[in-house]
Formats: sequence, structure tokens, C-alpha cells
Amino acid sequence: MPGSMTSAPPLPDNDAVLTLPADARFTGRLDYPGEVWIDGRLDGVIVCRALVIRPTAHVLGQVVAEHVTVLGSAEAAIYADRLLLKRGCSVVGEAHHAQLVIEDEAFFEGKSRRDPDPRSTARKLLENGG
Repeated sequence: MPGSMTSAPPLPDNDAVLTLPADARFTGRLDYPGEVWIDGRLDGVIVCRALVIRPTAHVLGQVVAEHVTVLGSAEAAIYADRLLLKRGCSVVGEAHHAQLVIEDEAFFEGKSRRDPDPRSTARKLLENGG
């Protein structure tokens, strides 16, 4: 279906996916120009083009990406052009988005704000120590 957000966007051939495995924990700031799949735990800030928070993952902190798909859990401020909360996920925090899709049986508790350019909003906050 055109415009569907059921999966992450296709990647260019030269763009590798960065994966944080289920038995890994990352603390700090992660900047990556491509797609990131998290199966483990990330505490901090992640800035990337596309992020998939997989079913075993937990993200605590801030997320900035064009496309974010959540299948696992997040306690975060998420800034995404397109945010997809899949069935069975759990998100507590803030969602700043141009487009938001919440599937049946997805859990979201917090504040949702429509923003035509959420990544710019996030960059300004991060520059000011937010």
C-alpha cells in the first residue's frame, strides 16, 4: 500500500544497518547516518536516519530520526518525521512527529505533539543542552 508505514524505508545499497544486539547495552550519544536496529538497551541520545526498536529492546532517553518504528519499549522523547507504534510495544514519554500511527494493542502514555519539522526542534533542544 503506497505511503504505508508498516516497515522501515528502503536503504540505499551503500548504507549498512547498525545493530545493537540483545545482549548489549549502550550508554551515551549515538550518531549514525543510516538505519539502526536496537535489540538491546540504549540509555542516552540516538540520532540516525531510521530507527527500529525491536521487541527485545529498551530505549531510555532521546530519539531523533526521520523514521522510527517501535516494537519494543521506550521511555523517551521521540522526535521523528514518521513514528510508527506497532502492536505490543510500550512507549512512555513524548512524541514529536509530523506523522504518527498507533496500531491496535500498542501502548502509549505521554504527550503527543504534531510538529512539521520535529528533527529541527530536537536539534535546537540538544544544542541548548536539553
